[in-house]
Amino acid sequence: MSERIDELWATLEAWLAEHAPPVAKNLNPGASEEALAAADEQLGGALNAEARAWFARHDGEASEADALLGDQLYSLEDALAQRASLLAIKTDPLSDWQPSWLPLATDHAGNCHYVDLASGNVRDFDHEGWEHAHIAESLAEYLEVVVRAFEETGPEWDEDEGWLVDGDCDWTPFEDRDFFPLEPEDLNPAARELAELLGQARGRMSEGDDEGALKLFDQAVELQPQDLDARFARARARFKHGDHDGAREDLQPCLELNPEALRVLGQVNLAAGDTDAAKQAFERYLDKVATRTDFFGKIEISGPPGVELVVRLLEQMGADLSGS
Repeated sequence: MSERIDELWATLEAWLAEHAPPVAKNLNPGASEEALAAADEQLGGALNAEARAWFARHDGEASEADALLGDQLYSLEDALAQRASLLAIKTDPLSDWQPSWLPLATDHAGNCHYVDLASGNVRDFDHEGWEHAHIAESLAEYLEVVVRAFEETGPEWDEDEGWLVDGDCDWTPFEDRDFFPLEPEDLNPAARELAELLGQARGRMSEGDDEGALKLFDQAVELQPQDLDARFARARARFKHGDHDGAREDLQPCLELNPEALRVLGQVNLAAGDTDAAKQAFERYLDKVATRTDFFGKIEISGPPGVELVVRLLEQMGADLSGS
């Protein structure tokens, strides 16, 4: 299949050279063998023959010419960086990016096409809902569709406007023109169930049904105990319900990644009568999110909305906020 990748790229390169020479020239040379070997090591030996052939042919684009008709090729370095960035997102209950998924091209709006190195499938990723849609069974099939889209759509390249179809630069991306028969895939039903539970629980909270909300938050945490959004949400519900020990338990794993957890912990400790612990949590919160400015000898503290409340509470506790 790697030979087929080269054949299809040769066809696309010839089309671009004839109809859009600047775009053809904007394609980078392929990634080096050293870079491919390093990437394969980083991916745990998962860089399959098709993906290797893809990046060996062209290591991205020199600038935003969008060689894939509205989507710009990722370089191997950028693909790995975007993969790492998506893998690092842990606070969104829908986040489901897998180590075997490697981005291929971006629409510059946070969405991308990616290859699943485990199955070989190519999918479309919509970041707003962490939604995935099947595009092709393989990179070769994906590239076949791209070539057909160029040949059948017949776009024109304009140096100022970019790609034009029928003289219009504000055109529907070609995956929406039935070239790519996008088939939605629910790759992480547990994440969607969690998001639904959290939404229902927050709705109960807004209606004043604290008992009903807590039951739903309990279900959410039971479903995914490591999800920090669920733990933080239940901590706030437990605090509101007067369960200080339960709130502290839920806040503990959130403290490093979510500064707001420190603010809530301070309020929980203060309500529980532990002023020393409350002061410590509040001061850690300010250290993480606040800015101190020396304004003619007077220290002014600013930051997110919670900072003003924390400063007021610390002043009531007699804390020294001078930063000295």
